[in-house]
Amino acid sequence: YQTDAATCRVNLAKPGAVLLIGDSITAGWFAASTEQYAAAGRPVCINGQGGRTTAGAVTVLAGYKTAGMITPTTTVVMAIGSNDTYGAKDGYMRWQVDNVERVVGISQPLVWVDVLNWTSNRGVAAQHIYGLGTWTVNLQLCGKDTQYPNLTVAHWNAMIRNTYTKYLYDLLHTNAYGNTARNDLIMRTVGPIV
Repeated sequence: YQTDAATCRVNLAKPGAVLLIGDSITAGWFAASTEQYAAAGRPVCINGQGGRTTAGAVTVLAGYKTAGMITPTTTVVMAIGSNDTYGAKDGYMRWQVDNVERVVGISQPLVWVDVLNWTSNRGVAAQHIYGLGTWTVNLQLCGKDTQYPNLTVAHWNAMIRNTYTKYLYDLLHTNAYGNTARNDLIMRTVGPIV
């Protein structure tokens, strides 16, 4: 699920543009999110794919960079990391953030949406592993936003963890209300169009 290349090129050239790269959470609400950003007057290019890992998202990001679509005023939004929570290793997410910074440069506005993955589709023992991985991924992200001045973490986990049934239809993916709230969080974190 992705915005076509011609629309991306036009939108990303506008002030306040957002390039949003995500996984199934983004892909599942592609049409609704596209409408929400448009209604907010926010130029957007969305690229979401189910099962996408952070490493895969870095490759996609590099493609946009190579194509010359990321302008100095584009905010890159990485809504990624949920598929890296199962057995997440210390250092992996820090390394991926470094990879993104190498692709876009440390002056490029960058927002990273942290994760909440408590999925139970592999049983209770695996759910515990996803929970620990969620903690590991988010801790590494928060450490990186103190290192890179262009990076801001959008704290999705903190926003929903105490009332997650209001936002999620399972223990990972957003319902319609949650998708709207997540996009609102992203746009607030990106900041106003200037």
